[in-house]
Amino acid sequence: MMNHDRSNHAVISLLWVCGFLLMLVSVTSAEVRPTGRDEPLFRERLFESPAQWHVKRLPTGRDFHLATYYSSFSSTVEGSDGPMPFSEIPWANQAIVRVSYDELKKPEIFNNLLHNKTNPIMFFGYGHYMEPYKYPGRTPSEIDDYFKLVVAAQEAFGPRFLCLDYCEWSWGGVSRDEATSELTESIKLLNLPLPKDRDTATEWWNATYDLAFKRYQDAGVPILSWNATSLNHYETRKGASYTGNEIAYVNAANDSVKIAFCRGAARQYGTPWGMYAAGFGGHFGHNTFTYTRSPDERRFRDGRLYGAYSAVPLQEQRRTLFTTYMAGANFQLKESDSAQGMVSTYDPRTVDDTEPRVLALQDEKTYAGPYASLCSDLWDNVVTKHDRGTPYTPLALMFDKHHGFAFKYSRTLTVGALPYTTADNQMRAVMNTAFPNEGDQYAAGPFGEMFDVITTEASASTIDSYRAVVLAGPVRIDDRLADVLKDFVENGGLLFLACEQMTPALWTLAGINETGELGEDSMFLRAHDFYVYQQGAYKYHKVTLDGAEPLFLANNYDDRQWPIATINRVGTGGVIVGTPVWMNVADDPATMHGVFSEVLTMIADEVTPVAVRGNEVKVMYNRSDIGWVVTLMNNRGTTIAHPGFKPAIRDHDVAGVVLRPKFGYVRAKEWLTDQTWDDSSTGETIGLTIPPGEIRIVEFTTK
Repeated sequence: MMNHDRSNHAVISLLWVCGFLLMLVSVTSAEVRPTGRDEPLFRERLFESPAQWHVKRLPTGRDFHLATYYSSFSSTVEGSDGPMPFSEIPWANQAIVRVSYDELKKPEIFNNLLHNKTNPIMFFGYGHYMEPYKYPGRTPSEIDDYFKLVVAAQEAFGPRFLCLDYCEWSWGGVSRDEATSELTESIKLLNLPLPKDRDTATEWWNATYDLAFKRYQDAGVPILSWNATSLNHYETRKGASYTGNEIAYVNAANDSVKIAFCRGAARQYGTPWGMYAAGFGGHFGHNTFTYTRSPDERRFRDGRLYGAYSAVPLQEQRRTLFTTYMAGANFQLKESDSAQGMVSTYDPRTVDDTEPRVLALQDEKTYAGPYASLCSDLWDNVVTKHDRGTPYTPLALMFDKHHGFAFKYSRTLTVGALPYTTADNQMRAVMNTAFPNEGDQYAAGPFGEMFDVITTEASASTIDSYRAVVLAGPVRIDDRLADVLKDFVENGGLLFLACEQMTPALWTLAGINETGELGEDSMFLRAHDFYVYQQGAYKYHKVTLDGAEPLFLANNYDDRQWPIATINRVGTGGVIVGTPVWMNVADDPATMHGVFSEVLTMIADEVTPVAVRGNEVKVMYNRSDIGWVVTLMNNRGTTIAHPGFKPAIRDHDVAGVVLRPKFGYVRAKEWLTDQTWDDSSTGETIGLTIPPGEIRIVEFTTK
């Protein structure tokens, strides 16, 4: 902005009327007038997927496997031509086999898997052997025998032994609003004081990791250590060979948060990753397909209802499978897969057309269950037929390397049971804005699935692979990172942060100066056209411009010289700063200030290769060798209204969308219906209707 006295004011006003003036400010009235022009944030339109984003290959040579437990894998099921080994189902023939200690210690099972099968295996970890301080009951010699078998299996199976897989081993010492016994018991064993800050909390976490895994890692055993939260960078930093998270179906946005942490950590540290789908609960009871003769039969046991329609609808499970695959995962595991639908005591292909009395009288047999059918659907119709390419996620959310964010386990305590600060609340609010996981369980991310989470330890090459970096929470920026971010911006990247996250070097890079004063308002304006945004009362930092331009302004007439967001164009990139205090809502720790969403919208609109407009759907982008792949999911329209009844399909929840590619294409094809569209120039649209709970995947072959 520039200041002028009243004698210049009339002249400049005339120029503005003629369309030559960008902005006018009067010292006495603080009058600001819009430019009328909406400048792009990026100098260049680039839609790139750097090589380091490519999906890592596993030691098996493949980049994706489905998985099953040994109990399902070793079963015999009824096929169209009679009984057949479950292991001969095409996807199962390539599947990861999760095998337990009690199974693998039997020579006949060990030798059968080693000599008669080619499947990769994961050794299922047990707390009694790996964390005896938490799960007592095993003698030192039994713990040693367990260790020896793991090492022997790793040596015997070679690359087929993917890892020792120990699930949900740490909650970061927190559960809801309380410390857990993991924290209180381990500090006694380790002779450590209670954590007092994020760094000492990380020291405690590292020590507990070593209690569980160091012995195995020293012996060369690959480790998959994972949780149901956001500690993936903690684990990969400690040398975990794989990372992953538990997803639970019941909240699509919640699962997207965990994928963003998994994929970001995997890209930052160069590790493969996968997801673990929880099969229990989620609605009214437990899904089970092995204790009943039909999907309509239900049993009540231990205070829970068991039956085919008592928990997660199959449509949700299908969307989770497809999400995991298209997000770039190397595997998806499933909790208790045999009881949860991998096998069944009735034939899911014919049961709906069979009389109930016939079902009741027929001989009991074992069939491939409905979840196995979902796996076949993904494997046969997508994995083996199409190239998913590279997930395109141009926006990085940067957390501190010791952020302590234990998403899902607690929203008031960080790792080590440290109470949230205002800065910590911003971590929660940022994730809730990108993925509205604390609201509607079927909500889709408003900006698309375009985010990875990285930390302040990320290398320059990792940071440079993204188009925009958004700081989240109490990020500590050292000299190395400050230099990396400066180079990132000068070479075309966009950095977005709050005033509280600035360092002296970043103030200079942002082209603004702090005054030390706060202003108050309840609305804000878009600078180029004065579009008004209602916000509710908020405070903002008064900053002056020193090379930067305003993107948004305070609404109060006398305060319009104070920007609510600024951009400074540096090199071929830029720095955007939001001035509201922490850019979040003071009395709502789960919500960011509206300017945060507006800036993310501006960024996403420019880096999105295909604009998707219409009804709310989940949107994912992948770059393939021949063009672009857009995955669309309608999360709405299927729900269990009453326990034990088939999911209701609400036809009015059909989604209509329009796709507008920002490139010309030779051909477009929808993978699951084979619908095609011919040659098109840039900007021409495609209309799609997505039924409730359904998926559509459109591949564009580009010119």
